[in-house]
Amino acid sequence: MTVVTASASAPSPFDQGVTFLYVSDLERATEFLGATLELPLVLSQRPPGEARDFARIFRVAPSSFVGIVLSDPKSKKGTGSRAKSPDQDVVTVSLITDDVDEWYKKLKRRGVAIEKRPAHNERYLIYNMFFRDPDGNLFEIQQFR
Repeated sequence: MTVVTASASAPSPFDQGVTFLYVSDLERATEFLGATLELPLVLSQRPPGEARDFARIFRVAPSSFVGIVLSDPKSKKGTGSRAKSPDQDVVTVSLITDDVDEWYKKLKRRGVAIEKRPAHNERYLIYNMFFRDPDGNLFEIQQFR
C-alpha cells in the first residue's frame, strides 16, 4: 500500500472540513459525541426565531469536524444522502489514533455496541474497529500500520 502525503509547504484548497450526519435526536447524539467520544462541542446552530438547535459541530482534530443535524426530509429532499436499504451504509466516520485498543475498552465500558472488535486489516495495512452511534451511523477507529 502506498501512503500519499502532502508536502508541509503544499497549501490545501480548504481551511477546514466538516462531515455531517443526520440524526433523529439531537440531544442523544450530542451526548454520544460529547461524552462517549469525548469530542468538544464548538458550535450550536439555531435558526433565528426558533426555540431549539438544529445542528451542532464537534472538533475531531485541529481542522477536522463532525456535525450532527436533525433529520428533516424537507431540508435534504433530493440529496440522495440516505442508503437505498437498511443494510447499506452511506458514510463511515473514521477517527485516527494510536490507541485503538484503549478506545475499544472505553466504548465497551460506556455501553457502546461494538460492530467489529479491533483487528489487523492486512489488505489496507491498518488496525481498526467499528461501532455505531445511536442513529446507526457507522464509526471506525483506526491506526495506520
